[in-house]
Amino acid sequence: MLNSLYVDDLYYGAETAQDAYQLTSSAIEILRSAGFNLRKLRTNCSELNKLWCENEYEENTDHGQGSGFLGLNWDPIEDKIKLNLRDVRNSLESPIELPSDMC
Repeated sequence: MLNSLYVDDLYYGAETAQDAYQLTSSAIEILRSAGFNLRKLRTNCSELNKLWCENEYEENTDHGQGSGFLGLNWDPIEDKIKLNLRDVRNSLESPIELPSDMC
């Protein structure tokens, strides 16, 4: 889990829905014991989604909208990670302001 956690996002995969459910359950309990609430779960696996619902885990309901992380977007329908180059170009064209004592 440690290598799959970045700031406030946890990303991981598993071979089976049951394995992914076990990972989810463990992550929720570990983070809960530290005072954090893992929520807005996302998957493109209907079997895992069913397990989450049966166990009252909070599912993110914006199906098909994708999820963002680290400036990238995950399309759950196509199961692809996408990068919007227009956003990258716009951020590069924006002037960078440096503090006056750095110039």
